[in-house]
Amino acid sequence: VIYDVPGVPQVRAAELVAALCAQLGPLDVDLRTGEVARTLEPDGTGGWVIGTAGARHRARAVILAAGMGALLPREVRVPGADTHPDVRADLPDPAGFAGRRVLVVGGVPQATRAAVELLEAGATVTLTHRRAGFRGDPLTLARLETARQASQMRLLAPAVLSRLTPQGAELVVEGAPLAVRADTVLI
Repeated sequence: VIYDVPGVPQVRAAELVAALCAQLGPLDVDLRTGEVARTLEPDGTGGWVIGTAGARHRARAVILAAGMGALLPREVRVPGADTHPDVRADLPDPAGFAGRRVLVVGGVPQATRAAVELLEAGATVTLTHRRAGFRGDPLTLARLETARQASQMRLLAPAVLSRLTPQGAELVVEGAPLAVRADTVLI
C-alpha cells in the first residue's frame, strides 16, 4: 500500500500502476512495465539507450523517478517452495482470495495486515510466525485479536516453517510437526 500519492489517502501499488497505464492508453507512448532499468547511456545522436535485463530501448527523452527501489516480488527461499502451486511474497487484491485457504507466514505489520484483509475478503486464514507476538498498528492488532477470539482465524505462534508441500506447509509447533493445508502461501 502506498500512502503518499497526491489526492489519494492510500492505494495498492498494482492499482496505481494499472491506473497510470490506463491514463496513458490513448496516447502514443511506448510503455514498458515489468522491466528494471539497469543502464542509461547516450546514444550519440542526442538520445538515450536504456538497458534492462532482457532488452535495450532507445528514447529521445528519459524521466528519472528515484524512489525506494524497484517494486519487484521478493524471491521466496523456503524449502519446497517450488512444489507448492501458489507461493507469493506480495499480496495482490485480497478479494481474489475469497473461499481460498491462505497461510500467511510472518509477524511483521505487512503480514498481520494481509491476514486481516484476507479474512475480511472471505479467505480462510492461518497466520504463523516464529515468535509468539505479531506487530502492526493498534487497529490491525485489535482486528486480529477479535478474529482470534471469535475463532475466525487460526494463529500458530510460535511456530517454525519447516517446508512447503504441494498441499500447504509443514510447521513445528511446540516441538511437534503440524501439516497445514493451504491453497496459497503468503510469505
